[in-house]
Amino acid sequence: MNVPKIQLLTIWFGANDACIPGEEQHVPLPKYKQNLSNLIHIVKDPWSMWYSPETRVILITPPPINPPQWLEFLRNNGYPERDYFDREFDLTKQYAEACKEVAKVENIPVIDTWTALWEACGHDEKNLSKFMTDGLHLNEKAYKVGASTQCVV
Repeated sequence: MNVPKIQLLTIWFGANDACIPGEEQHVPLPKYKQNLSNLIHIVKDPWSMWYSPETRVILITPPPINPPQWLEFLRNNGYPERDYFDREFDLTKQYAEACKEVAKVENIPVIDTWTALWEACGHDEKNLSKFMTDGLHLNEKAYKVGASTQCVV
């Protein structure tokens, strides 16, 4: 079979994994790190049936979260009322740091969107809303910031 070779694989996990513990989408930090490593090894280890030594892998950190904007989005779009945030700014930062740790251990480049957006908003959580559609998902301005971010090995 003539199948095209994958030249580049980007792995961008963490925004949903970083929900607070107890939420359905939450993935504990050690499991998150293991999941990233497992995905890298699927293409990098010769024992894998998907081994592809020519494929470059790049990790992308989860971006910051804007909990007030996210809660407002949920309330305005018919989600059940809640009096707490299911996501936390500092918890998402921990997942971004964990992603960078995995990249270092695995010797894989990483694009640090968390830091890039945090710097672009002037280290002020209130300014994050200009980079988000709903407090969680990025808008066009954020993708422009991300596109200009250097990979770190």
